[in-house]
Amino acid sequence: MRKVVLFTILLIGFIGCGCASTPFTPPTFNNQREFQQSYDATWTCLMRVMAEKDYDFKIVEKDSGIITTEWMGLPNPGSNGNSQEFRKYAVIQTWFPALWGAARVSVKIYVIKNGEELTTVKVTTTMQALENNISKTGQWYECYSTGNIETNILNGLSECLR
Repeated sequence: MRKVVLFTILLIGFIGCGCASTPFTPPTFNNQREFQQSYDATWTCLMRVMAEKDYDFKIVEKDSGIITTEWMGLPNPGSNGNSQEFRKYAVIQTWFPALWGAARVSVKIYVIKNGEELTTVKVTTTMQALENNISKTGQWYECYSTGNIETNILNGLSECLR
């Protein structure tokens, strides 16, 4: 009887340790830059950069300084979101194994005039992955950006403004 109780306690302990995980911390990155350029010059270059990268615009409001894009596909996350191509752009916080069927991103850009020759640009993304398990089909879950898309847009803007 003692052996059964001891075995049960050890088994529960091993299962508990096996399910324990380290706390998840989303990636951090700088998604905002100041440019020593006029608002109009910055806006023009930003539109050029976004068009060259084939983003489909949803909202373009120059007066308010807002650009949003339609949803665009990302590489398939694969099993547990471990696809190397997907992980260049996003991270999925998962507690249990999952199969992911697709991923997508939408970009929002804020352009702020800080003076005649000073403009701030902030790029944010919303990323989602589609869970495709047998029991759950068609549910989108939020992902965390690695900052590559935001940095790519800001670097393209820096190049254009040179």
